[in-house]
Parts: sequence; structure tokens; C-alpha cells
Amino acid sequence: MKNEYAILPDRIKAAVIDGILLYDPFFTSHYGGTIGHSFSKITVRKDIDGENHIGFTSALLRFIIKISLGWFSLLTVTGNKKKKAIHDFVVNLVVMNENP
Repeated sequence: MKNEYAILPDRIKAAVIDGILLYDPFFTSHYGGTIGHSFSKITVRKDIDGENHIGFTSALLRFIIKISLGWFSLLTVTGNKKKKAIHDFVVNLVVMNENP
């Protein structure tokens, strides 16, 4: 059996796809949100205490649900007191304004 090694374009495609798919969960779990969240001065936190950053698994699940539902998920934000989207309800998170 002959070994076939991955060529550079395939490795670049994989790196770009990984970067796109892991960008949101990584930044949300480590910094409380993406660069866009930071510019908007909002942060994603646990709904229980509103203090702690979320774990990577919760951030990844939130991202998968958000991408799966698209804009529909955001339509629910105005329908509840804490302004939570569907993807936030599923993983028990809340998006809050950053402290001044």
C-alpha cells in the first residue's frame, strides 16, 4: 500500500475550517465572547451566577445550536425577561452588558 500524504492546499483548507468552527467557542469560553462581543461591550456568562466564563463544551454546544437555527434563534431574544436566545436557553447562559 502506497502512502499518500496531505498536500498543502488540503492542510490550508483544514486549518481555515478548524479556525472558523472553533473561533466562536474558543473566544467565548476563554474571554467571555468573540471580538464582536468585545466591541459591543457584551459578554456571555453562566445564567446561574452571571459571573463566571463558560466552559468550552458549553460554548461549543451553544455555537452548534446557534449555527443550526440561524437567525430564528435570535428572534426569541425579545420574548423573555433576560433576553435569552434559544441557544442560550439550551445551555443555560445569558448575554450581559460588561461592567463599566
